[in-house]
Amino acid sequence: MDYFNAFKNFVEGEKIEKRQAIFFNGKATTYGEMITEAETIASALSQFGVRKGDLVSLYMGNCKEFLSIFLGVAKSGAIAAPINTLLTEYEIRPQVEKTQSKLIFVSPAHLSLVEKIKPQLPQLKNVILISDKAEGHTLSYHDFLKKGEGGAPPGDLEENDVMLILFTGGTTGEPKGVMLTHKNLLSVVQGLGNRFRHLGEMVVLCASPLSHIFGLNTITFASLFRKSLVVLQEWFQVEEAAQLIERYRISNIFGVPTVVRSIVDVADKYDMSCLKLIMVGAAPVPEELYHRVEKAFHCFLVEGWGLTEGGGCATVTPPGVRKVGSCGIPYEGIGLECAIFDKNDNPLPPGEIGELVQRGPLNMKGYLGNPEATAEILRNGWLHTGDLARVDKDGYIYIVDRKKDVIIRGGFNIYPAEVEAVLYTFPGVQEVAVFGVSDSRKGETVAAAIRPKPGAQIQEEEVIAHCQKRLARYKIPKYVKILRDSLPKTPTGKILRRVLKAELEKDLSL
Repeated sequence: MDYFNAFKNFVEGEKIEKRQAIFFNGKATTYGEMITEAETIASALSQFGVRKGDLVSLYMGNCKEFLSIFLGVAKSGAIAAPINTLLTEYEIRPQVEKTQSKLIFVSPAHLSLVEKIKPQLPQLKNVILISDKAEGHTLSYHDFLKKGEGGAPPGDLEENDVMLILFTGGTTGEPKGVMLTHKNLLSVVQGLGNRFRHLGEMVVLCASPLSHIFGLNTITFASLFRKSLVVLQEWFQVEEAAQLIERYRISNIFGVPTVVRSIVDVADKYDMSCLKLIMVGAAPVPEELYHRVEKAFHCFLVEGWGLTEGGGCATVTPPGVRKVGSCGIPYEGIGLECAIFDKNDNPLPPGEIGELVQRGPLNMKGYLGNPEATAEILRNGWLHTGDLARVDKDGYIYIVDRKKDVIIRGGFNIYPAEVEAVLYTFPGVQEVAVFGVSDSRKGETVAAAIRPKPGAQIQEEEVIAHCQKRLARYKIPKYVKILRDSLPKTPTGKILRRVLKAELEKDLSL
């Protein structure tokens, strides 16, 4: 079944059309209102010539309209392509070019950037502004909805049709568009439903970006499919989050370790006794955080793991099971498998370290326009995740390290090659290496080692200013080390990032 009809059938079957689904900025939206608005959006899209398989971009912060638009695009048979609002124009334009989006929904706060890049995107015909009034050459969301009041014919959809494309950075610095199907996303919803069923209905805080798979499907829609109210934050602010937890008696938080740690820090200022479950993902969880959560809230803390190419979330520790350091086990009842492979793609026994792979309904359809990269990561039906892991005798998975050099800062993936490409545009750079170093709050942060060209004088402040114009804030190096000698390398010439990391962490006492 397709995603929209699965959601509509669920709502009608449970008779919850009038139940509150979303709270955002103090206002409630019901399940029925979400469905009605999504149907109107699908109809309006057809009036603008958007057909099955066309790409529609969403350049928006968290808001209730984002969710209705996502459902409406799904109903129309088009493909949603959310854009991370933290990215710069240098990062956004290639994404829109790759998707060939005909139409984009944009928040007022981000309109100026869209207007700046639109002349270079001839295929982008329509800009819909999430506002009651239009600005410039846009159409207001209010007037857009009016064009959909006549209704639209039902879409001819199949479960293996692509419905969502999310861009993830590549080790070459080239972003790749992950194509996810209706079946991929519904399988995650079903898996999480099976895992959390015995907890009943919850009140869930979503402070993660809806432009990411974690915030959009793993948190928000998977919760709605469990009849759980979702309290949506535009962006994470710890004091506001704590107030929302207290006011709405939120029982469930999904977040990266940075978010959870921040909430623990203010636990003594608010009544958060309502918390029953905290799920942490996207970065390793130190044992110290387990103890702090349990002491502050007396509730379950569980870990989850996944990657965008694998549906966003594939394993979760069952509530009540305490396996510190484990990201849990695969969902039951949906045909999902995880295994540990050696370098020759042979399975390894419990206890041995190898690459974590997964097979089943969560695996993406492929990378947009990139069959070579698709064939590399999807081999013999298995998705090769690039994470090094082991399993214990009970089948619980422990992430040991990352096969690739990805830096995870506060839940955001940062690919060194992408940052290095920007640093190489700085005058006077001979060699550069980007790597992650430990950070007490973010887990990791970005560091760069630079060797100047002979005679060149490079100042750290100038390098950082250069990056601020070209990279999202979370990708900008926090530390820049200028080296006069060659960067350390292997005999084959590969830069030894781990050596640079160890040296810098020692110098900084990290």
